[in-house]
Amino acid sequence: MKITGIFFLLFIIVFPLYSENIYIEDEENNIFDNIESKYIYHPIILGKIGYSFFSDSLVMGFDIAIYKRNPEQWEWIFIKHIFGIDYQFIFSNNESILRINYIRQLMPLFPLGGPGISFFYNITNNYIGISPQIGLHMLFISCFYRYNIIFNNTENNFHEIVLSLNVILPLFRK
Repeated sequence: MKITGIFFLLFIIVFPLYSENIYIEDEENNIFDNIESKYIYHPIILGKIGYSFFSDSLVMGFDIAIYKRNPEQWEWIFIKHIFGIDYQFIFSNNESILRINYIRQLMPLFPLGGPGISFFYNITNNYIGISPQIGLHMLFISCFYRYNIIFNNTENNFHEIVLSLNVILPLFRK
């Protein structure tokens, strides 16, 4: 039952990303199609390492950031979606947590606002849960707040502030 609930939540989050575009036949009034066709989408692979302040833990992982840019201007990069996988080790309890993250950037790279969600599995205690998060997500550094809701044991819910450094891995360079 819990696995179907997690898959249902993943379906609700990922399904709107693949919606159909509705095109207007009149090209003069089709402002959105002309603006959107000028951008190019590219993935960036990020390796990250960070520290969680309230839970005293080390966070390591990889992110795939999908960004869009205008071909004529390299200085304006807009990150749309960030997908990631993290490993977190909590020093005080010797716990290992595996996370799958999704972050939606709402603004351009410099204002940096964005909400996200994280699904996690605590390997040590066999807990599963979900973590809504909000924070600042830049290309080289990110800082966000998340509240971890554990489905198996609600008494152990905890919150944390994570600060991480990101390094661009040159896998999709042209």
